[in-house]
Amino acid sequence: MLKLKPDFYTNHLTNVDAEWLHHQKIKLVLVDLDQTLVNASSQAKDKANEWIRN
Repeated sequence: MLKLKPDFYTNHLTNVDAEWLHHQKIKLVLVDLDQTLVNASSQAKDKANEWIRN
């Protein structure tokens, strides 16, 4: 069974931008929008949704 293991952690999704992802050759970003892994405030969820849209 394949387990996903993160290579990078951040306290805020907005600390990461597309240029950094490209420079690091990161092709996939998994985001826990439905809070199944970690309970987040609605403000954090709103910021994550905004980051994804941009």
